[in-house]
Amino acid sequence: LVCYMFYKNICMVLCQYLFTANSAAWSGQKFFIEFAVQTFNLIYTGPAVLLLGTLDQDVSAENALRYPKLYTPGMTGAKLNNAVFWGNWVVSAIVDAVFIYFFVWWANEWGDSHGGETPSVFELGVICFTAVVCVTNVRIAIETHCHYPFYQFVVFMSVVAWWPMAFIFDWLNANDMQGGMRRVFANGSTWFACLLVTAIAFLRPLWWKIERRWFHSELSHAVQEVQLVASSEEERRENLRKLDAKLRVSSSVVRSRSTRSKTTTNFDVDVVHADHMGDMATRRRRGTGGGRSTSGGGHPSL
Repeated sequence: LVCYMFYKNICMVLCQYLFTANSAAWSGQKFFIEFAVQTFNLIYTGPAVLLLGTLDQDVSAENALRYPKLYTPGMTGAKLNNAVFWGNWVVSAIVDAVFIYFFVWWANEWGDSHGGETPSVFELGVICFTAVVCVTNVRIAIETHCHYPFYQFVVFMSVVAWWPMAFIFDWLNANDMQGGMRRVFANGSTWFACLLVTAIAFLRPLWWKIERRWFHSELSHAVQEVQLVASSEEERRENLRKLDAKLRVSSSVVRSRSTRSKTTTNFDVDVVHADHMGDMATRRRRGTGGGRSTSGGGHPSL
């Protein structure tokens, strides 16, 4: 969640920086409508962040107590460190911002005619800002574990809210843009650029998560699948028993390997006490609420 806050703001601000460097000769000319910038964190990305921070769970409270090893990545900083922050999130924000700006600039340069009128700086900024809103909301949707209907509605409305707000800013003549919104959103290149940029930005982190789940599986992935595939409570319990058996076998293999080597794989973790500790914790918490696992190090990835 902390990394995402940096990601979305770097993505927006860097587009302004690229405009200044590429088209404004370092003049300091604004690119985005001021009202849009002021409402970016409040309306278009804020609601989803609040729900992610308060209600999201990677595994259920019961399974978080059943498998204490799920807390290990959070305690060791495996999912929130310099390599993750700079190598994953910051680089991802830079790549997305560069692609958004230059593709939107190209689409506006070679797109549909503006009826003989020269498009203003802020019209290009509106297209770019629309793409930023779409891309950042798609990214937080990918990073969220619990996709319940209300959350999906909030993310959808966070994106949709930009269009009525844009026309309100147009009516207020923000940055002398009165009448410009109609020209921007009536232009086919606007929709082409926004849809294509969003799709490409969506595929890259989606591919990364699929690759991790299939080829670099972790205990949290196995527990999530047990929760999702069960169609009844009996089937869920049976799946958990099977997972416990596999983990006990994995623990035996790891212990036998430890006599020759101290290295382990991502999934062959030491879970010899998971059953025992989980049962004890469950008995202690009977009648009380539960917590959630921090296996995601705060939520940025599966």
